[in-house]
Amino acid sequence: MGAVARSGPRSVPSERRTARPFDLLHTVDAAEPQRRLAEARAAHVAAGVLPARRNYLLKRAFDLIFTIGALSITLPFYPLIMLIIRLESVGPALYRQVRIGKGGRPFVVYKFRTMRQISPEQANAAHMEIFAKWSSGAPLGVAAAVPEPALARVDANITYRAGGAHDDASPHGEAGASPTTRQTELRCLVASPYKFTDDPRITRVGHILRKTSIDELPQFLNVWRGEMSVVGPRPAILHEVQRYNQQALARLQVLPGITGRWQVEGRGRVNFDGMVKLDLEYVGGSSLWRDITLVLRTIPAVLRGDGAG
Repeated sequence: MGAVARSGPRSVPSERRTARPFDLLHTVDAAEPQRRLAEARAAHVAAGVLPARRNYLLKRAFDLIFTIGALSITLPFYPLIMLIIRLESVGPALYRQVRIGKGGRPFVVYKFRTMRQISPEQANAAHMEIFAKWSSGAPLGVAAAVPEPALARVDANITYRAGGAHDDASPHGEAGASPTTRQTELRCLVASPYKFTDDPRITRVGHILRKTSIDELPQFLNVWRGEMSVVGPRPAILHEVQRYNQQALARLQVLPGITGRWQVEGRGRVNFDGMVKLDLEYVGGSSLWRDITLVLRTIPAVLRGDGAG
């Protein structure tokens, strides 16, 4: 009786494989932020911006209790929200992106998708331009002059406008902008100078989700997993962290949060240095009572739509 040849495991065609969320982590090398954070620890200790360890257990207990309550209320609405997102635009309803968390460790953050799908190269170029302006203190509200999505091209220069209103010589489009557009632009600068508004990539549903902060709800899954906290600095993208100085690196000494001082006190109204200052004041003086206070202050801020959109 001849031996029966056993075939190895059947390979699945690459086009039929579904990428797992944690495959995204392999696309990010966070060794440099972790090394720089370790080198900056002595400076952080001297500056008093290290969190007290005694607060960790209380903070974690608060996170879990609050997350259970939040998910029990909001989770039943997830299918409806995801259906509405899918009906308006092509692409997954849940957006996943690698962010840098506590200790410089990368993790996959979850949000409801609010933008039209573009290539990763375009998305990175656009975000790098926005961050470069914000970190240099340049107002972002001028993007209100960008036209509707059908007339806009999202590429490395996100302020490009069809028809020549925005060009290399006039990045803000002042020469080609109408008085009405300029007035809208100035109003935007006054109301929210450091918030990129009227981004042509954002869908109509996306505007509503951002205005109400509903797009952030899936991050309670990150809190449940211990990757985020209810309160803390916003999680940064790798190329942002690569530009951090020693002071800004102290943001990585604690778990990133869904809400925090910047979201409540400075969202869209302070530049990058102002955000770092608010975050470091929180890191150096975090406590359970402060977390509860910030959560309570977040509710009216969300209802008013402060700095959102």
